[in-house]
Amino acid sequence: MRTHSKQNNPTLFGIIRLIAAPGKHAHVFRGLLFTLVLGCLCALPGTASAQALVQTTGAVTTSAQLTLTANYAGTPVNGHVLVAVVATRSTETTVTLSSPGATNPAWTEVGGSDFAGLAPGHGIFYRVTGAVETTNVTVTVVPTATLIAMQIYEFSGVDTANPLYNFNSNFGAANPLLTDDILPNRTPYLAVATFGINTSSNAGNFTAFTNTGTNTQAWIQQADQKAGAGGTPRVTLVGGYKVPVTTGTVGASTTWSQANIETWKGQIAVFNASGPAAANGSVSGLITDGEGHAVEGAVVSLSGTENRKTITNAKGFYQFDNVETSGFYNVSASRANYTFSPASRSFSALGSHTDAGFTGSSTGDSANPLDTAEY
Repeated sequence: MRTHSKQNNPTLFGIIRLIAAPGKHAHVFRGLLFTLVLGCLCALPGTASAQALVQTTGAVTTSAQLTLTANYAGTPVNGHVLVAVVATRSTETTVTLSSPGATNPAWTEVGGSDFAGLAPGHGIFYRVTGAVETTNVTVTVVPTATLIAMQIYEFSGVDTANPLYNFNSNFGAANPLLTDDILPNRTPYLAVATFGINTSSNAGNFTAFTNTGTNTQAWIQQADQKAGAGGTPRVTLVGGYKVPVTTGTVGASTTWSQANIETWKGQIAVFNASGPAAANGSVSGLITDGEGHAVEGAVVSLSGTENRKTITNAKGFYQFDNVETSGFYNVSASRANYTFSPASRSFSALGSHTDAGFTGSSTGDSANPLDTAEY
């Protein structure tokens, strides 16, 4: 969640105290002062564009091996981000990925990946594509030959300077299988979830991913990658992704269809979007009393995907510009000596403009608004 903090300017607020009218109506300010205060309290957020899957494929070994190579159908595009999910039946000291011949051949292992602890080994890797690319990705394990499964993706729209936002992982030995949740700091974003499972036989498959977080957008699940042969013990890998455009925590869960589970691991990674999104929207409104008179000096708070504050001007008007259009928001008003109806307004899927007005009722008190925390 992006937070915009208020920075009080002692000189400016000292001037406001001097110019404010005395007595009960100390909240009356000049329009110019409201413009200055608005500039102090508001900040403009950054924006992001959506990611998209370009291509994906997978590969498995049918017997214990030290390496496995998977091949894209097409040559990856410069400036994209490649993501690989890997599972090994045994634990390994090191697991590395490479794309020999590419400008940037080395892959980065996402924190939370675990190949050296409890079996199965399991993790997520990524790298940024360069001017020269190859279609092959090779995983190498050390020191033990083992069953290996790999799924690889190519995504556009990922921030190549800072691809990874956050990650989380989990493990267990029974259904259900689930990742821990992540709270992304903006939308849209790319989420990749994966599970690796060791089973005592070849029977079984993963069921459809479900959401464990508050974000309800559906996961796009890929085919199971089951390493091994015949009725022998297996390691099976599955991956999925989604590009949410609404806020909320994100996580995934699945179940294994048979009772032959030995152990499993789950992991989720959230990747940052790149570039500007479509034009942002605005939120504005009028705050008046029951007789239609402007209530100036009211603090209006915007919370949710972004957190901001502003103050109504001499006409009771406020406005937030450059508000991300894909978020969920709550708007509320406050001011000494007043209560407001409704107490707050909430909305999602913000369009180019949203109107959120309030009606204030005087409490008859005589507190000075300048002595409240908002100022």
